[in-house]
Amino acid sequence: MKKYLTFFIILIFAFTLLLTGCGPKNASDKTLTELEELRLAADEAEMEANDCASKVEDLQTKMTELEQEIEDLKLEIEKYK
Repeated sequence: MKKYLTFFIILIFAFTLLLTGCGPKNASDKTLTELEELRLAADEAEMEANDCASKVEDLQTKMTELEQEIEDLKLEIEKYK
């Protein structure tokens, strides 16, 4: 009985390997091309996001400078009233 159980387990293991294959699965050229395109798009989007963040920072700095200039002009107007 134990001999048959061992044989049955080995048979199931061999059948599983036969169905699934035991070697590595290689990606197709189409899949590799799609992955490369997605990687390039992600890199481009990341650069664009960094550019936008830089622009936002520059605009905030400019806004602060302009607000300070407005306050200075208001003070100058009050001085001449």
